[in-house]
Amino acid sequence: MFKPPRTGAPAPLWRMAAFEPREEKSMSSEAVEVALYDLGVKREARTGFASDPEAFLARYALTSEEAAMIRDFDVAGLQARKVSPLLTMGFWTMNHPSRSLRDYLVRLRAGQ
Repeated sequence: MFKPPRTGAPAPLWRMAAFEPREEKSMSSEAVEVALYDLGVKREARTGFASDPEAFLARYALTSEEAAMIRDFDVAGLQARKVSPLLTMGFWTMNHPSRSLRDYLVRLRAGQ
């Protein structure tokens, strides 16, 4: 663990960032990120989501709105809820029918 220097010299900015308060995430936000992570890296999760999205998403502690955003590939809505952009992009590129990064950016910019 980093300990600030005793000499009175300021710590480097990259080290100070570790001590800044971060925005707390709700349990539901964490469930969204776990679901997106699973959909990005686990083949069995992608298969389950493709065959029955509702049954797959029921395994996570998601609100109905969050489940709908995942089911409908609403990456702009997910990012507006502070979901990691890396997770939304991985989710899109591994699960959306087009798997196109261009389509992802178009959807993200359109806010749909």
